[in-house]
Amino acid sequence: MPVTKEKRGGEYTGRWLARFSYTDIMGVKHTVFKRGFETKREAQEYEREFLYNNSLTVNIPFKNMLAQYLEDKKQRVKASTFHHGYHSSILRLFDYFNDYLIVDITPAIIRIWQNEILLKTDLKDTTKRKINITLKAFFNWCVKYRGLKFNPMNMTDKIGKAIAKKELNILTLDELNLILQYIKKDEHRLLIKFLFWTGCRIGEALALTVDDIDLENKTININKTFSKIKREIIVTEPKTQESKRIISIPNKLNEELKEYMSKAIYIMEYKRIFKTDIQNIRRIFKRITIKHLNRDLTIHDLRHSHASLLINNGVEILAISKRLGHSNPTMTLNIYSHLYKSTEQRALDIINKLEE
Repeated sequence: MPVTKEKRGGEYTGRWLARFSYTDIMGVKHTVFKRGFETKREAQEYEREFLYNNSLTVNIPFKNMLAQYLEDKKQRVKASTFHHGYHSSILRLFDYFNDYLIVDITPAIIRIWQNEILLKTDLKDTTKRKINITLKAFFNWCVKYRGLKFNPMNMTDKIGKAIAKKELNILTLDELNLILQYIKKDEHRLLIKFLFWTGCRIGEALALTVDDIDLENKTININKTFSKIKREIIVTEPKTQESKRIISIPNKLNEELKEYMSKAIYIMEYKRIFKTDIQNIRRIFKRITIKHLNRDLTIHDLRHSHASLLINNGVEILAISKRLGHSNPTMTLNIYSHLYKSTEQRALDIINKLEE
């Protein structure tokens, strides 16, 4: 039924009402009735926006479907992943499609948009690739859950370049001891040691509380991760189920943690072992390694350094994978396979001895 003038007791009220039917995303039919609109246009706009945001149809504008997609995605990924993957600077690049209905977007239209993206000199090639992948994922979602017959991006070329696999930056034990001399705060110094000797991700370390540390058994229980988005602290479950793990810590680190926890007054209030800001510790580490090692390292390189330390001392790949919280040993090998070349000669020496 179209928008009509509102009646009460057989008399027109001077207002408008909207009554219409729609099929929701589960395929169930509904009827909507709403009255009290001041103008006919307001009633029509309400009906149009409601159908755009609730119907199982692809005859709606791109911007409305994108809003549905983002709302759905927000429920299924970590807040930090959503923030970085769907940042406003990326979403703005999709404004080109806003006036198109989803069903009307063709490979030819997408190619024109791709050409505009390729001309943007302020975007890295890797960013252009990421934007293209994000848009393709959106259309895949439309096919799976909104009834779009095919993904128009399946018929277009890829743009941009994949991130080149970088050589891992490994910090040696001597280098670690050198930079620790220049770190002023006890908390920062202990945190850097902790990351080097445990292989934890920075977010996992910053999420640790008193209850996660078992000083008697010398273990830590990694069961959450810390992030900060727009000054809001967010603590969530780790990246994967395998990331939840209990790992042992070396004797000296255990003693240092024990001493530090007995003195750090803030722990009684916050319960967290490390309260430093995540960006602050990244800046400190980067600045000190550039100044004193002449190397541009990141805080995540401490995790790689831990893995390297274990590999070079003959620890099995399965044990390393579990300690790092990787989903499987294959992932560990994909990242650190080149480090195993340094152990090849050692293996050959053992074989040669056995042959004697």
